[in-house]
Amino acid sequence: MSLEILRAVPKEPELAAMAAQRPPLLFVHGAFCGAWIWEEHFLPFFADRGWEACAVSLRGHGRSGNRDDLDRYGMSDFIADVGQAMADLRRPAVLVGHSMGGMVVQKVMDAPPPGAPRPVGVVLMASLSPWGLWPTSTFMMTARPDLLREIAMIQLVGPEAATPAGMKAAMLSDHADPRDAERWYALMQPESRLATVQLSWLVPPLPTVLPESRPPVLVLGAERDVFVPPAVVEATACYYKADALRIFPDTAHAMMLEPHWHEVAEYLETWLMRFDRRR
Repeated sequence: MSLEILRAVPKEPELAAMAAQRPPLLFVHGAFCGAWIWEEHFLPFFADRGWEACAVSLRGHGRSGNRDDLDRYGMSDFIADVGQAMADLRRPAVLVGHSMGGMVVQKVMDAPPPGAPRPVGVVLMASLSPWGLWPTSTFMMTARPDLLREIAMIQLVGPEAATPAGMKAAMLSDHADPRDAERWYALMQPESRLATVQLSWLVPPLPTVLPESRPPVLVLGAERDVFVPPAVVEATACYYKADALRIFPDTAHAMMLEPHWHEVAEYLETWLMRFDRRR
């Protein structure tokens, strides 16, 4: 499978030497998005701090694969895509998964695809919980039924059924610039119907690896997330016995695009320093 992988690497020799002593970072996007969601802020931020930062577009997303076949791609395909990207890095990586991408990362953490090295660390950002979409759908049915209807229309009709205002309400806080919301809205796309069905009927997975053999896990959430509310984030952290949990105040679902995205990035980097072999 031909995958789009965006890469940001340190340009200065000193920073490149730092990156060589650290694991690469592989960012995995969520539903309706692609690797582009990490490109504006997070990839350059971490490259400038001495990390090799990469983001993969899952097949049918962004510039990966054939978008016309999107609806026949399921979770096993997305897991294989992350495994392929991990193998291409040639070094064990830290996986960072957002929303649906967080579920893909959870599955890779417990059972890496053939040929992929085990991740050395895992970060779940506003991630779906181990119980799939049902906690998210239940919350939205009561808190934001209007957004739930709009998401359903995107699936049935396509991105043209959405609106920049709806996208902003779903993904971003009131602090986000409406012009940025319109620009990002233009990059949104439908999501795989097969993957959505699989995530909607997912049963709580039994751990495939003993908890003590898992890599360190960081769980991040957003106070104003209308998809994955803090209570679901906290349940995920408890399930995986996370190494650390942080809920960012006054922040919405697309944490990497929010005006104060750098607060999330800086906290993440502080946690990542445990993997710097120079320390």
